Amino acid sequence: MAVGWFMDDEPSPSFPIYTRGNVGEVFPDPVSPLTADHTWHGAGDVGMREFLSRFTIDLDEIDDGHKVMFEIFGGYMFLNLSIARLMGARSSGMTPELVDMGFFGSQSSLPAYVPRPKDDDPAIVARVDGLMFSWMTATEWPAIDEHVVEVDALVAARPDLGTASEAELVARMREMMPVFARVFATHGEVSAAASVTMGAITAMALGL
Repeated sequence: MAVGWFMDDEPSPSFPIYTRGNVGEVFPDPVSPLTADHTWHGAGDVGMREFLSRFTIDLDEIDDGHKVMFEIFGGYMFLNLSIARLMGARSSGMTPELVDMGFFGSQSSLPAYVPRPKDDDPAIVARVDGLMFSWMTATEWPAIDEHVVEVDALVAARPDLGTASEAELVARMREMMPVFARVFATHGEVSAAASVTMGAITAMALGL
């Protein structure tokens, strides 16, 4: 693949299917270099790795030099559909086709899912099923409340950034990267939980 923008990634050989679905609404415009470096090539990927390694994938499955979920092509953000499909392939109650329906409403025009060696790994299936069950039976989410307290404290103690030097702004940004990684790990889990729950409701409504 020809690289058209200096922040562009190369497609993953192991997980090669990407989509603008879902992420296109959040990032309709090209990704700025700072956002790419700070967030999607940095703290955002750290957060997604933390979450997904507790969910659908072992980190040794990710190709060297690649991000786990979000990569940039032609300056635009793409979501790795091959990774997202693992949620259906590695659970007892879902399929990759149901994941496709959550993104597109229909899976008819998409490449067929190709099974991977760890799709039937008992340890992975157990943790995927366990997390899904916890999501569909939860009545509260303590991590969100903890993030609210943490972020409120950060905002209250925030220095006057309007008078900060460029070096101070860079230092502040770097200080916030671990915070963003933690929050984004929870964001990834909440998003997956919403998808799983709606998928289950849709499947029941359709009699699947």
